[in-house]
Amino acid sequence: MTIKRIIGIDFGNTDTVVAYRDHVDNIASENIHYLHGIDSLQRTIPSRVMMKGQQVWCGEDATDENALGNLKTMLGDPQKQSTAKVAITEFFKYLYRLYEEQTQDDGKVPDIIQTVIAIPEASECEAGQFLIHAAAEAGFPEVMAFDAAMLILGGYLIRDFDRLQEQANQHEDGSLWFLMIDSGGDKTDVALQHYLPQGEGKLQKFILKPQEVKNHFFGGSQIDSAIVALVTDQIKSATGNPVNITAFQKEYGQELENWKREEFCPRLSERWSISSCPVLEKYAKKMDIDRLKFGELDRHSFQRAVYFFGQNFVNLINECLIHAVESVPEFSSADKIDFAILTGGNSNWYLLKDMLTSFLPDFGVIHLNQFKTDYARVLRQDNPKMAIADGATLLTFFPTVMLKEIVTVDASVKRLIRISGNAEADEKNLKEYIVENPLDVEALNQLGCLLTSAKRYSEAEGYFVQAQQVDPQIIATYVNLGNLFCYQNRWGDAEATYKNGLTNNKKNGELSFHLAEVLLAMNQNEKAVKAFQQAENAGYDAKSLYLDWARAWQNLKKVDEAISVLQQGIENAPDTVENYLELAKVFLAEKQYASAEGILNQALGRNPEDEHTLTLLGEVYEINGKVKGAIQVYEKALLIMPESSLVLAALGRLYLTEGNFRQSEKLTCAALKIQPSADLDYQLCTLYKVSGRKEQAAIQLQEAMRKYPQEARFVVFHAELLEDEEKFDEAVKDYRHALQIDDCNLTALSRLGNLLDDLGQSAEAIECFRKLIEIDSTNATAYKNLGYLLECQKDFAAAEDAYWKAIQYDPEDLSSYHYLGEMLNSQGRHDEAEAVLKVVRRKEDLKIELSK
Repeated sequence: MTIKRIIGIDFGNTDTVVAYRDHVDNIASENIHYLHGIDSLQRTIPSRVMMKGQQVWCGEDATDENALGNLKTMLGDPQKQSTAKVAITEFFKYLYRLYEEQTQDDGKVPDIIQTVIAIPEASECEAGQFLIHAAAEAGFPEVMAFDAAMLILGGYLIRDFDRLQEQANQHEDGSLWFLMIDSGGDKTDVALQHYLPQGEGKLQKFILKPQEVKNHFFGGSQIDSAIVALVTDQIKSATGNPVNITAFQKEYGQELENWKREEFCPRLSERWSISSCPVLEKYAKKMDIDRLKFGELDRHSFQRAVYFFGQNFVNLINECLIHAVESVPEFSSADKIDFAILTGGNSNWYLLKDMLTSFLPDFGVIHLNQFKTDYARVLRQDNPKMAIADGATLLTFFPTVMLKEIVTVDASVKRLIRISGNAEADEKNLKEYIVENPLDVEALNQLGCLLTSAKRYSEAEGYFVQAQQVDPQIIATYVNLGNLFCYQNRWGDAEATYKNGLTNNKKNGELSFHLAEVLLAMNQNEKAVKAFQQAENAGYDAKSLYLDWARAWQNLKKVDEAISVLQQGIENAPDTVENYLELAKVFLAEKQYASAEGILNQALGRNPEDEHTLTLLGEVYEINGKVKGAIQVYEKALLIMPESSLVLAALGRLYLTEGNFRQSEKLTCAALKIQPSADLDYQLCTLYKVSGRKEQAAIQLQEAMRKYPQEARFVVFHAELLEDEEKFDEAVKDYRHALQIDDCNLTALSRLGNLLDDLGQSAEAIECFRKLIEIDSTNATAYKNLGYLLECQKDFAAAEDAYWKAIQYDPEDLSSYHYLGEMLNSQGRHDEAEAVLKVVRRKEDLKIELSK
């Protein structure tokens, strides 16, 4: 028996992933192991190095603000290269020390160990050769470099062989074409890969690089800048003062990143809106200003903020496809592409998948006709950072059967109207071009868009106006100028612009749609409804048309009309899943659970493996108390998305409800490894407490409080544990501490009020419940508890009022009737008491009848 271990390393600018897998007699183990830092649940190690004299700190230990990061970028900078090489060498030594520490007790001694480092493009590049040298010097054995895209595709060819083979069988030569899209922190790289299975097999890679373009302007940093702008614009709107973006990002950057990863991106992916931002709350507290409200942010608002970047992505993919046809042998048409593989840290944005499948045509249409409405053709890792290292550990299967051929495609363009990522150079080139071609409306619009992205709005406006003067019939000019005004919240100007465009193009659906969107943003919902109707009459088929049209009706409190519009959307576009999902959410908000289930099952009839439909159906079942049905649906979703932290977490939560603690723990821990979050830590703490493992709960809680010191719920949880141990004074301190962190924490207020009452501190307990009612004016339990305390203080009038409020907001809670009836009896108001208690008896009798 021969044990061969392959170590895979994906060295990134922000994080590094190191994985290893054992192969016994060339059969790969199902188990893959990841190196970790302080937190054993993390699968990534921060790519940071701090050097002071002879001392070096790496990873999570490099906490100084002057620690070196972005080492990969530094390696390509001639002025910083020498420093980067020293730092990277030290970082690889640190990684090897971690490897030795974390494998010394695993009980396995491999016969062979190989190390594979992922290189962005060709392994023979200078940076790649240095990384090989640095890893070998650190101690990693038998180091080789392999193309990152090859590793990812190799992993898919092995893991999804049957599925890919089924597609390959449809082609005469049995080959497959893959479009590789690597969307990273600052750019998007595109490559074409051709797998030919004949003989031993062959894999060709063609790098699609339009000439003179070094940095395609659609990366995570651009998305991040849009998110920061959305947050800081809220501050500016509330205070009237501009925000220093650089200083704001320096202070709150990590918290914004956590919010983006744990709430912003997942909620938009699931088509839910976002109504809060903890960074705003923290900023408001620090600046001693009134509580800042984030406002409602949905997909449309976000897409408008990244509209320019989305257009660039569409243009990039289309131009790469055109020039691939011109330059790549045997690639005669974009229709040949079988699958697109999304990789890179930015690939999890729903935008990319939706744009590739034409589910999101607002940015433009990508010319992949066979991809339209077919999500199955887009392959995406739930954790793109893991994909490369994972593929590397499977290397034993495919290096001998794949021939790497690197062909750089000359994708030059006929003229320079292109975004290169170098804004200064692009602006200069476009302006020079416009001097020679002042009547080129396309160039004027392109420059206007470039200046818009740089927030140089007044200059951009000038070029759009110039384009209008050249040709007032061009729709794109009105759209771009209107969008410019929207970015500045100049809604009136945007409205006038779209209306002006409509005077020249009266039946243009796109302009009517944008006008409707502006009217919706201005809360002119009745006008918006009419404009949406005009857009539909003109045949405009934007994916969000029916969704936003329904939202306008909902704002008018006309739910039936909203339902009718969404049903119309389903009838006109039966394969558009968003309309089904939005209609289900309307039914859910109205507590029409059967209708929500029905429409979601109808959607599953169109696409039985749509992950969003399955997860929402699971939520509907869960809310409706159908735990077993929810488990069944989520289990099906898990087969489709085995690494979805949302699905794993939901199943963990449901099994906890069922009392299946072992399965709940397994699933919750799996979700935590994939996507660490405060919610999952809290779920795990609850699991340990409910299952009687209080020591384990305390350990998990301490770790959670270390990671999330500003999460009041963990402090509340700790106070509850202290209460269980009858350490009441310490529990009171913890509840007060939780309220210092979040003065609106309802659980802390309620439990503190009850505990203070038990300790005989009635006056303070009353204040707790009054504060709770200020925040949640319909909280029946708070009114009931307040009534009881006021009754004890013989403030009978106030107590009676509180009891009646409790009954008003929860007429099924019979204890409120009992308390009120007993108090009325004690005051000699027997007839009134009897009337109240009669209601109780009637409700109890009804329950008995129903139970029969």
